[in-house]
Amino acid sequence: MADFSADLSADMIIVGSGPAGAQAAITALEHGYRVLMLDHGARSDQAGDIGSPEHWRGRSFLELRRTEPEQANLFYGEGLDALMPRDPKAPGATLPPSRAYVVRDVERLTPTRAAVYRAFESLAAGGLGQAWGLGCFEMSDAELDAMGFHTPSERSELRRSTETIVRRIGVSGAMDESTYGTWFGTGGLLPRMPIDESAQRTWKRAKSRRGAAALRKLGVIVGPTTLAMLSQPYESLSGDRRPANSLSDLDLWWDDDPSVYRPERTIRELRGKFPNRFRYESRQLVMRFEESAGAVTVEALSGDGPVAWTARTLVLAAGTLGSTRIAARSVPRLEGGRFPLLTNAYQYMLFFRPSLVGARLEGTRHSMGQLVALWDRAGNLSDLPVLSLLSYRSLLVTRLLREMPAWIGIGAAREWLRAWIPSFTVAGLAHPDLLASPDRSVELEPDAGSPTGDRLLIRWSESDREKLKVQEARVRFKRAMRALGLWHLRTTDTAPGSSIHTGGTLAGHVRGPARRLASCTRVHVVDGSAMAAAPAKGMTLTLMAHADRVVRAISSQL
Repeated sequence: MADFSADLSADMIIVGSGPAGAQAAITALEHGYRVLMLDHGARSDQAGDIGSPEHWRGRSFLELRRTEPEQANLFYGEGLDALMPRDPKAPGATLPPSRAYVVRDVERLTPTRAAVYRAFESLAAGGLGQAWGLGCFEMSDAELDAMGFHTPSERSELRRSTETIVRRIGVSGAMDESTYGTWFGTGGLLPRMPIDESAQRTWKRAKSRRGAAALRKLGVIVGPTTLAMLSQPYESLSGDRRPANSLSDLDLWWDDDPSVYRPERTIRELRGKFPNRFRYESRQLVMRFEESAGAVTVEALSGDGPVAWTARTLVLAAGTLGSTRIAARSVPRLEGGRFPLLTNAYQYMLFFRPSLVGARLEGTRHSMGQLVALWDRAGNLSDLPVLSLLSYRSLLVTRLLREMPAWIGIGAAREWLRAWIPSFTVAGLAHPDLLASPDRSVELEPDAGSPTGDRLLIRWSESDREKLKVQEARVRFKRAMRALGLWHLRTTDTAPGSSIHTGGTLAGHVRGPARRLASCTRVHVVDGSAMAAAPAKGMTLTLMAHADRVVRAISSQL
């Protein structure tokens, strides 16, 4: 293929730079195409964010706590914002200050109206992938069928693409009996990441005769988490050389750690490796598209006003709600303008291990998922609530210090935390959303105050049956964790949409392996909007594999 011409014509326009968009770009470039990526592109190095590498590189969380004079700014934020109480149900409420940019500009540029739904979206370079917890899961055949991959050949192609992604980004884990239900044989894994002391005790109890018997009775499976994090130095398929994770416990805070996968890093690498065939245009809020003979034209709002871009084909990777907005403006007859919405219900659960009260704080550990527990509710790996045991020590310490009453005093608070923090385990409980409901939908409505002239109306309600299933899973996992030595302290519900994956809006309107949008010939969808179900296991790895598979299918047609 030729380089970009003077008028910036491209073979493919990709809207969005998140995990799916970044992987779609790599595959397109590997096939020789000229790729133009359009993105709003908020970044961590803009004014007001704390992402400067000198604060993090070569240091650990405990070292920063002991020696960093600006740690209040690092861990709580700068200025009056650090003193303001946070809404625990707000989208991105758990994001540390160094990742605040992930949700910057969303309310202003992509407004929504909803009674209870709190849409977690991103306009950042790298999208929500910049806040990804790095958990990697393979879906079962039953889950893939529910998501829209109905034939064995489709599922086989997707698994081949999954291995491609694993080798591109670097994934640490293992394939053995402990990953039953979460990994189904895809190769390319690096050795497992080490787990922290509490997780080691939980895992040891799960493998004991008594613990294993209790889990079997409950139908719960427990094993280490597979992570997009490097357990050893790694050179990816693209030649990217990256170091092993330093176990500094700063993975939640340092935004540019090369040992974890972030799509924004991929975009930077592509700009350097393919300067003549890859162009990244930021400050582009894509509005709509229009097809013509042999081309598709994309209209965007830029910092300098409206602009139009033209290519042979268009790939929508703007996230579930972002791609839905673009499709609804461009093809109004889809669903009569109303689209079904899938969202995983999600809670945080706090557990306590009495035997670790007063234990020495570990100096070396990572900050991400340690263990994952599944409940095979139906017995065929189709309906799987998922409990992820997280290593959020650094985040938990800073949040508890912030929320402790002032009369306790800093010294007493620190001593209390030193004694009790080792005994706490934070877990995230996600519930599958496998069937669209007429009570949950999105549609565009006029909004004169929005830059785009519209906003997304989100209707959301839960049936009594759904509430009962959520409660059943919560009780089941409480019992399972108690059998493994963890006592439940409290559960915090998150608002619908505020913490985990969404999908389904365009699933009824995509066709064939290339996921071509209905009524279109040159527009394809690779993000969660094309998925007909939202399993509780994180979909990020599957979305990246799906993007690779779709672009391969497009390449056979261009």
